[in-house]
Amino acid sequence: DEDGDFESRCNPQMVGLERLEETEDLELVHGLLERHREYTESTVATRLLKDWPRAAARFVKVMPTEYRRVLNEQREASEERSGEAVGAARG
Repeated sequence: DEDGDFESRCNPQMVGLERLEETEDLELVHGLLERHREYTESTVATRLLKDWPRAAARFVKVMPTEYRRVLNEQREASEERSGEAVGAARG
């Protein structure tokens, strides 16, 4: 989001926008940029990688709202199962 206007070009009812903060997300995007540069000799990818910390702050993660809801439900169900397992182990 180099120009800072990406949000205005999205439908907020369908997607949520998040900053790349999790290490896993940052490593994924960095790796994809490296591969893209390797395969295409992209000058844009080269520029972004040279200034990675600042460039990383401008990336936006687009998360469909329904997908986020499903992930949250799965996480909650997993936490409930974990809690039940701990309770059963204490017997």
